[in-house]
Amino acid sequence: MPKSFSFTRSTVWAVLLAQIFFLICFFFVLRLDRWLGASESITEKEERIKTRENNIHEQEEKLRSYRRLMQLKEKRYEEKSKMLITLNTTLSICQKDLDLLENRLLTRAILESASTTVQHQPETTGPSKKNCFTILREGRCFPNFFLLGAAKSGTTTLFDLLSLHPQFLPAKRKELYFWTRTSEDLSQDLLSYSRNFPSNVEDDHVIGEATPGYFLSHEAVNNLRQYLPSVRLMSILRDPVEMSYSLFHYQREAIWPHLKPTSEGYLQALLESREQLRICYSERVSKDLDKDWCHSLNANPRGHNLLSRGIYVSSLKRWKENGFYVKVFLWEDLSERPEWLVGEVSSFLGINQFPINVTKSLLVKTNAQIYPESLAPDHRRVAEALFAPFSKELELFLGRKLSWSSYAQT
Repeated sequence: MPKSFSFTRSTVWAVLLAQIFFLICFFFVLRLDRWLGASESITEKEERIKTRENNIHEQEEKLRSYRRLMQLKEKRYEEKSKMLITLNTTLSICQKDLDLLENRLLTRAILESASTTVQHQPETTGPSKKNCFTILREGRCFPNFFLLGAAKSGTTTLFDLLSLHPQFLPAKRKELYFWTRTSEDLSQDLLSYSRNFPSNVEDDHVIGEATPGYFLSHEAVNNLRQYLPSVRLMSILRDPVEMSYSLFHYQREAIWPHLKPTSEGYLQALLESREQLRICYSERVSKDLDKDWCHSLNANPRGHNLLSRGIYVSSLKRWKENGFYVKVFLWEDLSERPEWLVGEVSSFLGINQFPINVTKSLLVKTNAQIYPESLAPDHRRVAEALFAPFSKELELFLGRKLSWSSYAQT
């Protein structure tokens, strides 16, 4: 019995040892499997990392290639920009040379035409000669009608009214003051001046410009006689007292800032103008004065001598002495009988009568002013006395009775 028990106990120990060994082997195998699996996982991760690094390298290479491409494009763009700037500069130079050539040809053509043209006389009827020329395959036209002024006398209102006529072609803007330049300066800019007017004009149409400064300007007389001797000229005149009072308020801040915008301020400006003219025309001191300054008082279209601006007759005589006929209308013609006025203008210009009924209600007073105060009666009488001799001479020159207040005492 004890012997048998010993065997059994050995057997149990053997079994236990076997089980322990089995467990050890199992855990070893399991651990080995996990280790092998972990090794494989690390290898895969390393491969993925390498793949990602390769992708990053490829992206960086692509980025470097893109940058090189962009730099190349920028360089080409800069080259093209430089070429474009050079081309634009060349074109600009060529355009200036072309404009210079066209201006010279235009100047020659207009001077040749003027040399064979007879100036219009008052009895001339029919449309005025077109001043159009074809230069380098392009038509260039100049006005054949000028509304000369005078200032603050309804020039803009009348010009706007004429612009309603289908046969009347106005300049793109009013008061160009082109013909008041010196002849040398003017001849260099005829091309740009012509661009203010339409290039294709039918024979029965009239091209017109309105610049009140031309009425006084010596340069305008000489230049138009040289370049456009066949133009039709027209002027609308206003009572010089009313005109100069309006002009004083219009230009006071720029020319007479030391004077108040009152009736007394106007009279002082008028008396200063008389003194300026007296000094300029005085034989005792005329040799010591600046002739250009004296000339500007009564000939500069932007001159500030109120008295000279209202001596209409001297300007009309100057135009007549240079072979021009100026058709003269009065402020009252425009304000009281506009239908008759536009009919006379249409006949003078050789165009059809107005297709619309022109009434007082159609007139729009452009540049109308509201004065701080009316002209005082005492100041008006002094102004009338200053203008009266010249206005009386104007009445004889026109052969027409004037209704201006200047003649109340004559």
